[in-house]
Amino acid sequence: MKLSKITLCLASAAFMLSANAFAAGDNTSGSLHATGQILDATCTIDSNQLNQSISLGNIPVSAVTVVSPGAVVAQQDINFTFTNCPTSLTGLGVRFNYTADPAGNYLPNTGDAEGVLVGISSTHDNTALASGAVVNSEDYDASNGGDATVHAKANVYRVDSSVPTGGSIDSISQIVIVYN
Repeated sequence: MKLSKITLCLASAAFMLSANAFAAGDNTSGSLHATGQILDATCTIDSNQLNQSISLGNIPVSAVTVVSPGAVVAQQDINFTFTNCPTSLTGLGVRFNYTADPAGNYLPNTGDAEGVLVGISSTHDNTALASGAVVNSEDYDASNGGDATVHAKANVYRVDSSVPTGGSIDSISQIVIVYN
């Protein structure tokens, strides 16, 4: 009986060693190198600013027909105010994520107006930003931390030369805070 136990132990050890030998020769294992950054804190922002609804107003069809395709026919400022930012941040911004309309860097319209679409731009110009673009704060002082504001615009663009039709505009973009 003792001999069979010893034989069983030796057989088990041999099997384990051979399994390791086979595993060492295959290409089914590797490693994962993960990196990141731990921030001591983030800024404070009112949750109402992260879930904004803005009105682009009532835009007459005649106001759309008199401008060229690509021109802005209405706009609304979008502001995000941050407070209590830590000095460890070097900057911050807001990323706008959406599935772009086939007409360009515009948010898709689920309303029934035709010939116009909404786009996001910085306050410096009216160029519609691509999905995933970040609008950075221009007033954040990393040496002092504290407060910052991100300014952007929601613009209504005429998107083609066809006669626009009246109706509703309803577009959504996801908002993501970006800390640097």
